[in-house]
Amino acid sequence: MIRRHVGRGAIAIAAILGIGICTLLVAYTRDREGTLRQLCKAGFPNLSRPSYVRATDLQCKILGPKRRVSGILITGDEASNLLTNDLGPGTTWFLSNQTQPRSPALEKQLSTPVKGVCDTGMASVTVEGRATVSLGTYGHLGSYARTFFVEKVISVRPPPTRVVREWQAGFAQMGACSDFPK
Repeated sequence: MIRRHVGRGAIAIAAILGIGICTLLVAYTRDREGTLRQLCKAGFPNLSRPSYVRATDLQCKILGPKRRVSGILITGDEASNLLTNDLGPGTTWFLSNQTQPRSPALEKQLSTPVKGVCDTGMASVTVEGRATVSLGTYGHLGSYARTFFVEKVISVRPPPTRVVREWQAGFAQMGACSDFPK
């Protein structure tokens, strides 16, 4: 008699778990971002976080799939702007791979002086990584709409002349940078 009750209890628990898993899978296919966020808020690890992103940097913000993105990286004092149309509207905070050294080619290009832009690093880049799915407040003082977590730097080139001239004109208009060519 006891064995029957134990067997029925195990079947009931398995049925409840099965229903729960099926419900979770349906929710995931309909709203991946919302499902992963709710699981994270309930105390589960953030299942969208790849190993190259620190958990403290992501918390319960959800990342999209890995993708290749091209754009212009502009860095400076508390700034890391990735200017790209590949990720949609809004500004993007650029974060390098946190588990490997930064790309020597990227470091070299960003440290190459550009006259008239006050120690601002500039580079054309193609990178692979993941962007936060939902727009929010990221980066320095929450002034960016999303974060792009870089897994790998594919290519680095100097920035387009047009972009350099636009930035030089902006700094000159503000009366900034004593190294601006006259």
